[in-house]
Amino acid sequence: SGGSVNGGTIWLDISVRDFTAVRNVSHNTAYFMFNESECTRNWAYENIVYNRPLDGNKRMVGDTPYFMNFPAQRIESGLFSAFWDTGSTWDAHWVNNVTYNLKNGISLDRSWNNDVRNNISYEDADSMYGGNDTAGILVKETSVNGFHAWHGIDLKGGGSNIFRSNLWYSPRKAAYVRYMDPSQPAITVDAFNAQIGVKSNLGKDPMFVNAAAGDFSLKAGSPAIGAGEGGIDMGAYAVYPKTAVGYDPELGLTEDVNVSFGTLNSAAKPGDVLDLELKLSKPAAGTMSFTVTPVAGDARPDKDYSFVDAPDVTFSAGDTSKTVRVKILPGYDLDQLLVFRLVPAGSTKQEAVGARDMHLVRIHREDMHTLVINNVGDQMGKSIVEYHKAGDVVTLDAKSRPGYTFDCWQPGIDAMELQTDGTRCTFIMPDYNQRIQAKWKLNGQYVHVSGISLNHDSLALNAGDSAPITAAVSPDNATDKAVLWTSSNPLVASVDSSGVVTAWSEGSAEIIARTLEASDKQFTAKCKVSVTGTVAPAGDVTEAEDYNVQSGISTEDCSEGGSDVAFIENGDYIGFHGMNFGRGAASIDFRVGANSSGGAIEVRLGAPDGKLIGSMDVSGTGGWQTWKTQRCTIEPTVGVNDVYFVFKGGEGYLFNLNWLRINCPYENDDLPGDCNLDGEVTVADAVMLQKWLLTESDEMTSWRHADINRDNRLSAVDLTLLKRLLLNK
Repeated sequence: SGGSVNGGTIWLDISVRDFTAVRNVSHNTAYFMFNESECTRNWAYENIVYNRPLDGNKRMVGDTPYFMNFPAQRIESGLFSAFWDTGSTWDAHWVNNVTYNLKNGISLDRSWNNDVRNNISYEDADSMYGGNDTAGILVKETSVNGFHAWHGIDLKGGGSNIFRSNLWYSPRKAAYVRYMDPSQPAITVDAFNAQIGVKSNLGKDPMFVNAAAGDFSLKAGSPAIGAGEGGIDMGAYAVYPKTAVGYDPELGLTEDVNVSFGTLNSAAKPGDVLDLELKLSKPAAGTMSFTVTPVAGDARPDKDYSFVDAPDVTFSAGDTSKTVRVKILPGYDLDQLLVFRLVPAGSTKQEAVGARDMHLVRIHREDMHTLVINNVGDQMGKSIVEYHKAGDVVTLDAKSRPGYTFDCWQPGIDAMELQTDGTRCTFIMPDYNQRIQAKWKLNGQYVHVSGISLNHDSLALNAGDSAPITAAVSPDNATDKAVLWTSSNPLVASVDSSGVVTAWSEGSAEIIARTLEASDKQFTAKCKVSVTGTVAPAGDVTEAEDYNVQSGISTEDCSEGGSDVAFIENGDYIGFHGMNFGRGAASIDFRVGANSSGGAIEVRLGAPDGKLIGSMDVSGTGGWQTWKTQRCTIEPTVGVNDVYFVFKGGEGYLFNLNWLRINCPYENDDLPGDCNLDGEVTVADAVMLQKWLLTESDEMTSWRHADINRDNRLSAVDLTLLKRLLLNK
């Protein structure tokens, strides 16, 4: 679709579900696909959405005369899944799409459990809005960002969204991803990866053949080739080449007998065998041949599915129906789409293919279903995510909320039978993802939020340090005082849900606090954080809670994520087997939190009463969850050792310990490939890197040495270079 016409291409509204848009091309409409208002399980695969340039009369260059009486449209959002006054959307699958020259390529607003994979969002180098120049020609509209999410989209917490292997790129600016808050600046793809805890999203030129001319095929050498999930390509041609898909009305069904699939859609799970029925409009008068041909989707032949029967089908005289069986294979972990079409074979004419020439298969691979729970107790306005198998008995309790009286439980659009008892409800988990929310009645008059302020306008931190920021929502008696914390650049400084800021690397970032009152009158306050210094790569850190042995301690949730070792008293200890001191270490950093000074850490080899190689007094940090990095000097130690950290002090709890890091002075030596820091490059280094890349292990002693091509990421390229180093030794 496209051209100088008002409106959009696809508008899904009021509980539309199970809709699939595949291999469409749309340009210069108001939008391509708007998914709103309680819509769920709607998928968009391998679509191309872009803006063509306009002339001085704001008509597209090359418009046909038919369109000249209409003003041209500019696509603002290509794929948009959003709340629109009537409730959130969920289960949107935006996979292997291309957006080019739009304001927003992919937008999510109060949309849950989304699957965003293998998409390319790209803008041209000369992308500009020329409305103020003398010629008044709109050349191309500036693309604000490739991915846009706000209003409570939870990108990491609970894991209720999937954002993997997307490519967002603009040659004009590095910032191309915007998340959580429309008022904050867009961020780099690397910063976005850090926020959501993945490594697979890219910020590189996709190398299209000719995007300006509408050719979004990938050139040889494109970083998008093979970079999608499962090794498929990113973009609109994931597995199957560019080809015409769908019924061609110009053919007109001139043949007296034509063939169609018996149904348009089906769904399957791993291990299922599908029966694809081919039906003739009436008995064949003679031989007719067709081939069931896969043409679209991300399911790979002989990896994700296989033909049980030959895909070549021949109808003899008098036949009306044939069946081709397809088996769905196990192995992949995410939902997939598979599209077949009917292709005439032999002497059979193209006109013998009927209107139902395509069959779409949704492959549902997730064993656990997502349950999003809203408005439970103090989680008003936020969400809790749980995972259940179909048939599980689920019991929820809305608890209580000050100032409110519980009303009822309200499930999503796919109604479930609920057994309720006051604030409790019980139901059977259905065979799909679901949302349920607790409804509350306000006691008294609702008091709207009028503003928010922070106790700091700016902070200066050293890398590795943490500091709390406190938000004050006004007025004091506001009904909903919930606050969402975000960072403009979590690679420099991150912030947790309580406002605790952690500095990671030199630079500056804005910490943003936003009210979550359920209205469009939301308020923000910002604190600029300046960070100096650096911390060692995350691969060099050992989490304290990953001990092999312990005595006396417990663990608790940590404000910096994960857990920490807590409730430490005099004489307690933790021990680690096989710690690597490389070719020589002279200090250990400890990430500690303490209400006040007092207590010490002893470093011993072999046993809790083994050789003492160092000790450190712990200084107060201002709180049990306020973290600072303190250094302990040790005797120079080499090789692999069992190490025990023994805690000493007076009465009561001493301090908490989040992580520790052995400082190897030789790590800064230029020895590319020495992944395990043993002082030489061997097959052991290649094994460590290969296991890390295959996610069979999360052990990587030195990321710096593993990053052989110095592109600040670990990839198969580094492994190839490492193997070459070994072959040349």
